[in-house]
Amino acid sequence: MTYEQLAQHAAEIERSAIEESLKQRGFMKDRSGNWRDPNLDDETVRAALAVTVSRYQGVAGMFTPFLGMPDPAKFKPMIGYLKTAMRALSSGQPGNDPVYKADVPANDDLQGMTTVGRAVQDWRGVAAVAFRQNFVEPFPAITTNQFAVVATLKGAIDAEQALWGAARDSVDQIAHKAQAALDVMNDCNPKDQTALLTVASSVFAVAAGVTTGGAAIALTVAGAAAQVGSGIPREEPKKVEFSGKTPDAIIGQVQAALNILVADIDTKELAIAGAVSASASCIAGNRDRFISARPSLADADARTVTGPRGLGESI
Repeated sequence: MTYEQLAQHAAEIERSAIEESLKQRGFMKDRSGNWRDPNLDDETVRAALAVTVSRYQGVAGMFTPFLGMPDPAKFKPMIGYLKTAMRALSSGQPGNDPVYKADVPANDDLQGMTTVGRAVQDWRGVAAVAFRQNFVEPFPAITTNQFAVVATLKGAIDAEQALWGAARDSVDQIAHKAQAALDVMNDCNPKDQTALLTVASSVFAVAAGVTTGGAAIALTVAGAAAQVGSGIPREEPKKVEFSGKTPDAIIGQVQAALNILVADIDTKELAIAGAVSASASCIAGNRDRFISARPSLADADARTVTGPRGLGESI
């Protein structure tokens, strides 16, 4: 059973609930596949069948809201783009990924600012001082902060991917275990069917978990629990059991399990959204620590560029 077959299996669960209910009431199928009860006439049998079908009509529809859940594979391109951006901004410090504490190799091109700093060390004047103070000296901190922003965003996308992968797996388990419970419901000693709902354990979120280099800025991170080290507490998967002796009992357990799954998805979506929103507010309130100031020379013209507040007088 796979998620792609969920609609088919939901219909099978509805059909099984109808059939098992009829069996428990003493009905049997004849060789033609028609329901019969030797103690009842055909009209009474047809009426009982119609009532039973009506009773369980809509069971398959319980799964309808879960048929269009996002495909985890669709997040891969976004994650790839963000990984590329992280590598472009990485200084190469060990464990520099603020979400997963992973090592991202350094981009050697960032060392170019060091070369620029040496090249202009003899430059004097207002523009020279401003350039060193606003660009050369803050450059490592600003690129580190930008790296942290990209890593935080990637962590959120990782969390979304993990969430929907777990959600698809969980609803698939619910359908599988429910069908299995209906299949063995009338056995003498039916074995309980247990599904593990893994959404809650697939995502972690930490408030104020990242202090960026050189800026004392605390970003809020979310990520995929499967990728994080042991320092982050993980929630245990929730267990739901299907052990009813009647179709009504099992269908009730299915609805309860789906309700738990919806609550877990909502909780984790709020955690991811909260982390992203908090980080966005932090960035907006500290813009100068993530974006370099506009160069004064950018507004210079032919008349002022060689003046005392520009490149300096020519000799």
